[in-house]
Amino acid sequence: MGSPIATNQQVVDRAPVAVDQAAQTQLSEIVQAATDAIEAECNRVFVQQIFTKTYDGDRHPVGRWKDRLYLYSPPVAESPMPVVTENGIAISVTASYDAAGAYGAILIPDEGLLIRQGQAWETGLRNIVATYTGGFATLPADIVSACVELTWLLYRVASKSGGWDSYSTEGASAQAIRDLSAPSKAAIARHTLWGRP
Repeated sequence: MGSPIATNQQVVDRAPVAVDQAAQTQLSEIVQAATDAIEAECNRVFVQQIFTKTYDGDRHPVGRWKDRLYLYSPPVAESPMPVVTENGIAISVTASYDAAGAYGAILIPDEGLLIRQGQAWETGLRNIVATYTGGFATLPADIVSACVELTWLLYRVASKSGGWDSYSTEGASAQAIRDLSAPSKAAIARHTLWGRP
């Protein structure tokens, strides 16, 4: 999925046991496995990067939410502003209602939300394309801590099973997430996005 949430040095600094050179060479893979597990659980990428995603217009068939489009992996950076097209036509994206004009969209950065001004998003399948910078420029400390803890849980299981090379992360990451401390579980729950594409 995304770039590693924790650095090897952050993991080594919180090592519950001495880390030999052989273990350090495999550490990057285990940190990435922990990152992938957390991002899958939270339904988002944490490290800021550029996304180009395609969305369905007017996903809400009835009701007042037809003007909303939630982008993947908030927060979304205001600089540069997202570039959005709807059915191939550019949509002006701004940070305020006054500047958006009658047919533009307003960005709510922390939520990764685009609100169409003056109309709903046009109905269609894969008819909206958005290119934007999403994720955290500075990672939340609680998620970094959860990634470090999960890395050590995966390391411990892998070392008991004959090493990382012979270890499969399928199922083990989900079990390791269940074995996390209460603060790490709370961090993952706090940063989980529900109902995102």
